[in-house]
Amino acid sequence: MDVTALPSFGVLDRADGRAWSAVLGPILRDTHGVEKSSKFRLHLIDSLMSQLVDELKRHRLPEFVIYTAPDRRDVTRLAFLSALVAHRAERLVQAAELAAAALAALVQGSLQPSAVSARALFELGVVCWDSHTRMLDSWREVHGSRSRIRAESSSGEAAVYRLLWETRMGSRFYGPEHGWPLAKSILTRLDRLVKQVPDARETYDMLCDTTHPNLEAQALLWRTDYITVGEDRAIRFAPGRSNSRVKLDIVESIRLSLMLILPFTRDLWWIAADITNACDITASTKTDPLGLPTRTGRNDPCSCGSGETTRHCTHPEPVPLRD
Repeated sequence: MDVTALPSFGVLDRADGRAWSAVLGPILRDTHGVEKSSKFRLHLIDSLMSQLVDELKRHRLPEFVIYTAPDRRDVTRLAFLSALVAHRAERLVQAAELAAAALAALVQGSLQPSAVSARALFELGVVCWDSHTRMLDSWREVHGSRSRIRAESSSGEAAVYRLLWETRMGSRFYGPEHGWPLAKSILTRLDRLVKQVPDARETYDMLCDTTHPNLEAQALLWRTDYITVGEDRAIRFAPGRSNSRVKLDIVESIRLSLMLILPFTRDLWWIAADITNACDITASTKTDPLGLPTRTGRNDPCSCGSGETTRHCTHPEPVPLRD
């Protein structure tokens, strides 16, 4: 598929040529309690938007994914690879759709829709982070051994495949009696993240409060510029022009979410490339529609993106993304 045709891609890539930092700066400056000297670190948003756009264009997204029923006993290598690549594509497009929706609504002054999208993006980031370490720890045990990679990539019981299965197919609508895994609570995953990023809980709680009829949800509709009405202090009803501090939490959640999502999607591609090279999978009418990486020529750059030639590539893990 052509990712540049996605409406969200156009929002993120900014056809007008302006940097997101230039657009968001005045919006965040108009926040109750923010000092003129406050630093928003918006260069991080510029960097992450650029990385997300580049990652969407880096590898061709799949046209199809091999459908796997609840009975995973007969998973083929192509089905295993297809799940990896499809999961990468899904997470990247979800990230683009949610980030674009949050930013577009924020620019328009529609803070509640922006907070709803930012919360969904944040939850996506938490799920990716929670899966990422476990996925890499499992794959490191087989990485470097052609025989073990071949065996692992042909099994529906492989740790990486089980992790993807539980994450992609988890549901509260189709119970375990139908063979589908039960979706895990986001709060369980969030509690683990908070041990490394303590401020994540405060950001998430603020986004939750703005999506329900709580105090912060009401604050989205008012400007906290106090005036006097008779002997009483009052604030102005100003939908679309609120100076609520949730604007800061929306931008922070976008920053943190993309820092969690992008390394995960890059490592999904790395594992897929590791499999195709170890299993000598070349481009064909079967692999092309699935968007799989393929084994490249001995003297060509490896499809994992390491920059090394295929014959010398040891499939090093991608350099972590910088903020």
